[in-house]
Amino acid sequence: MTAAAAANLPPGLVHAACRRLGVTPRRTVVIGDIGSDLDAARAAGALGILVPTPGDPPRGGGRRPAHRPPTCRPRSATS
Repeated sequence: MTAAAAANLPPGLVHAACRRLGVTPRRTVVIGDIGSDLDAARAAGALGILVPTPGDPPRGGGRRPAHRPPTCRPRSATS
């Protein structure tokens, strides 16, 4: 496995963590420091939150995609 492949969080890992914890992806938050973490969360049906780390390139440059994380908003009581 290459370093680049190891750095990408596969959606299957999110599903496996949810199964182990007994929760659904829909009720899960994935916090990551690169865009592919958000992509994996979205692909698994979870909410992804991007938390930049010191030394990361500016938005749109380097390894970080130029998309914004979803807006967090409270879910209704029926969600």
